[in-house]
Formats: sequence, C-alpha cells, structure tokens
Amino acid sequence: MSKGCFVTGTDTGVGKTLVACMITQALVRRGYDVGVMKPVSAGGREDAKDLIRISGVADNIDLVNPVALPEPLSPNLAAKRSNTSIDSERILGSYKELTQKHEFMIVEGAGGLLVPLSDDCLIADLVRQIGLPLIIVARTSLGTINHTLLTIEAARTRQLDISGVIYSQVTSRNGLAESCSPEIISCISGVAMLGTIPAITNQSDLGEIAEKHLDLSLILRAS
Repeated sequence: MSKGCFVTGTDTGVGKTLVACMITQALVRRGYDVGVMKPVSAGGREDAKDLIRISGVADNIDLVNPVALPEPLSPNLAAKRSNTSIDSERILGSYKELTQKHEFMIVEGAGGLLVPLSDDCLIADLVRQIGLPLIIVARTSLGTINHTLLTIEAARTRQLDISGVIYSQVTSRNGLAESCSPEIISCISGVAMLGTIPAITNQSDLGEIAEKHLDLSLILRAS
C-alpha cells in the first residue's frame, strides 16, 4: 500500500487545497518525492494546478486531475449536465500510475466525504478504494464541532482510517469558539488534532507555516 494521505473537508471552502499544498511543500523540502492528485474537479482545474506547482512534479495534469468537470456543482450533477459520467476505474488507474512514480501521495478530495460522484458512489467510496488515511480539514469557527464530529462519524461508519484533523482559520476572528472547539472535538472523538493553521495570504511560505503549525511527524507516521 502506498504511503500518503487523502485530504477531505467538513465542507466546501474550508481550506483543503491550502492544507494539501502546505503539507506537500513541507515534505518536498524534507526530501520526500511527493506525488499529488485531485481526482475530481468541478468548475476549474486551479486546485490541481496549484498542487502541481507546489510539488514541482512533471506529471501531466490529466493524470493528476483525471476528471475535470466544467461547472462548480456537485460532481454527479456537473457530470450529468456535461453528458458524461465519472469513471472510478479511470481515477484508480491514474492513482496507481502516480504511486509507481512517487514515494508519498497527497490526494485532495472534492467537498466532503458524502459528496456524490454518482447516484451510487460517494467521495467516501473513492477514499476506501484508494486506501489512504484521511486528514480532515475543518473550520475553527462556531458550528465546527457538529460538522467535524459528523464527518468523523461518517468516516468511522465506513471504516476509513483517520490520521487526524487540521483546523483552518478561514477568517481572522479568534474568539472563544475558535480557541476551544478543536480541543472539544478531540476530547469527544478521540481523533488527533494535527494543528491549526492561521489565516494567511497567497504570498505566505506554505512549507514554513506547515512546519510551524502542523504535526508533520504524526502525519508521516499515520500514512
């Protein structure tokens, strides 16, 4: 089984791509040969392009992002509206090819675990087929306890391995909810807290922030 992690989120816009890029850059700097993958995109290939740029891989974007749908909708709906279907075998074939090229894989999902790829296949099903442990990206803001515990429960129900949760401060607000929620989630769920990343700008050094704010050793041990 290949080493790596599958980055999912409690929702859209919580910072999955940012976290995937941060971990990628930090591991590349440590000397790891990191492959990246965005199996399904909807509404543009910017996430895949960012992962390729950060990792420095020479892999073709159609290998990194084998399913690219034009509209920013749930993948099942975006596929139907473009008169196509999402081929899981094609995704798994691309993943297998990438694992033969790289020693560590960072795979970024689309939305959360229960986002549908088709009427009978969810992102969670793809995670199980790929076989990498999950890193869950969650907000720190009010409401994250419910969203994150639901995601953890959905993963455990499907017997998916969870490396831990990374919290993303998507805004500069840092009140009591933001400071206490991660510890509450960890206490209730027993899932490790891998760190909290601050609100940052595009000009920030992502690898340096990862080294400072994330427990990369735990991420590597869990893979």
